[in-house]
Amino acid sequence: MSVQNLARSLNAAVETELERRAVMAKTLAASSALSAEDWIRFRGDALAAVHGTDSWVLVNAADRQVLNTLVPYEPSLVIPRLRPGPLPGGEPEARFSLRGPLMAEPVIGLFAPDRPSQPDYNVGVAFKGAIVQTLVSSQVLPPGGVAAVMDQHRKIVARSREPAKWVGSTATGDIQRRAQARSEGFAESVTLDGVASLSYLTSANRYGWTTVIALPSATLVATANRLTVQALAAAGGAAFGGLGRGLVRLPHHQ
Repeated sequence: MSVQNLARSLNAAVETELERRAVMAKTLAASSALSAEDWIRFRGDALAAVHGTDSWVLVNAADRQVLNTLVPYEPSLVIPRLRPGPLPGGEPEARFSLRGPLMAEPVIGLFAPDRPSQPDYNVGVAFKGAIVQTLVSSQVLPPGGVAAVMDQHRKIVARSREPAKWVGSTATGDIQRRAQARSEGFAESVTLDGVASLSYLTSANRYGWTTVIALPSATLVATANRLTVQALAAAGGAAFGGLGRGLVRLPHHQ
């Protein structure tokens, strides 16, 4: 598979993971239990929706998290929001965080508002970032290559090399500029670990996330040089063979 197709396939797989949770979030955001603020019933509906999956459900108000299915519902329990402030409306939105309020590891949530504008609540369906990391780690990359998935803010969500070191970091400046400009394709870049590379950046999926695969420039140059030497050797061998055949035939022309 070409680097372009590999990157596009990975980005599509990530989009599928996000879309599955977005559909659940949108459905739960339209529930009558939420509009009635019947949190006991809503929690039951939410647990049924994610039963047998690797996801959980939470409800954000402007100043706090009202409910999280990771813990029993308790009105007096205060769970802080990671990003306090007005809640976004519109279409479901993907959000990545290096740490969740109740989980000390990378998490991803798909959030849908209870109404399109000025919502009272956002319903989130969350899952561990390790799921996207597994997708990235399972890719068979060219020698020396590195793959990474970035969110809409150009934060590294998953990376094939040293994820523990780089997940949560911001992409390098050249990749940031290309992602912001929606510039799909190949260009020279430098990876987070300082390797000069030729990188392929995908277009953004529907949640604004992108995938980049970088190939070390030194490896590409070495490969090009090796192929050139092989081609010259083959050409030289053919010429020598032709000369030899000419010499063998020469006595017949005397």
